[in-house]
Amino acid sequence: MASSKPFLAQEVDTDQSFDRSSFLRTAGSCALVIAMGLPIAGCSVTDSEGEEPTDTPATGDNGITVNGNVVTIDLTKSGGQPLASSGGWLVSSAAGIIALNIDGTLIRAFTNRCPHQGISNQWSYSNGTLVCNAHGSAFNNSGSVTNGPADADLTEYSVSRAGNIVTITK
Repeated sequence: MASSKPFLAQEVDTDQSFDRSSFLRTAGSCALVIAMGLPIAGCSVTDSEGEEPTDTPATGDNGITVNGNVVTIDLTKSGGQPLASSGGWLVSSAAGIIALNIDGTLIRAFTNRCPHQGISNQWSYSNGTLVCNAHGSAFNNSGSVTNGPADADLTEYSVSRAGNIVTITK
């Protein structure tokens, strides 16, 4: 039997109070992000500019392995392919990294944790800007903060590349 209630993406608990301060904080944050033209996304990550796939696991079979503080990425395998071309990028929570292909050859890697509140896996990347979608902090290709609320740069990791093998040392 079909329900007469209209479809809602999220049910709202009307018994739960939502005070004015919480409303203003939420509405203000959303308005700021929209006014700045920053993308809004859920808990997904992207593997190339503008696309939003899921987090890239470090399984070894997919070309991403973690051995202590060393992450190895094979750009020819499924997990590493998003990083193979200019503008490509990936996030791996298992490895704790964000990796960006800056210009087709230069790859930079950073912590997957935003310095604002330590939130991870809520990133988007477009036009050389990495954005933490939790609160709108933005960072350039060097990991430097360009828009708060974060007040510190992303921690950058050492990257070396030998052909299609990228090694990141944390």
